[in-house]
Order: sequence, then C-alpha cells, then structure tokens
Amino acid sequence: FLFHPLLQFLTLYYGVFIASFAIYDLYDDLFVRGFEQSDTYTCNDLLPCCLPKFAGLLYIFIALCLMALGLYLALVWMVSTATA
Repeated sequence: FLFHPLLQFLTLYYGVFIASFAIYDLYDDLFVRGFEQSDTYTCNDLLPCCLPKFAGLLYIFIALCLMALGLYLALVWMVSTATA
C-alpha cells in the first residue's frame, strides 16, 4: 500500500508543483520586482563581486537542476517498480 502508483504520482506532482512555484518566486523577486531584502541582495552585501541578478540566475539554475534530478529519479523509480 505504501508504494501504490497513485501515491507515487501524487508525490511526483507535488514535488514538481513546489519546485515550479519556487522558480517562479525567484523570478518574481529578482527580475520583476527587484525585492531589496531577498537572499541575492544579502549575498551581494557579503560578496560584492556577486551581483544580485547573477546570484538569482544561479539559484534558478540550481533549482532547475534539482527539479530535473528529482523528476528523473522519480520516473526511474516508478518505472522500476512497475516492471518488478
């Protein structure tokens, strides 16, 4: 019951939804509104060579990579349990 395919699908959907919202929130805070108290501006205060937009792009890139890795591992897990 714990590894039911519906539960796997819902977990995958929830993970992708949360990751997509996080990427949208990063984009909105950095490029649309330029929120001065975000993490990227704090990073710029600590390391002046790291511009806020560059740090935001780095955060978005890391989020996309982790989302892709999570999707890949979840789909591999779902296929391997379906064929077993």
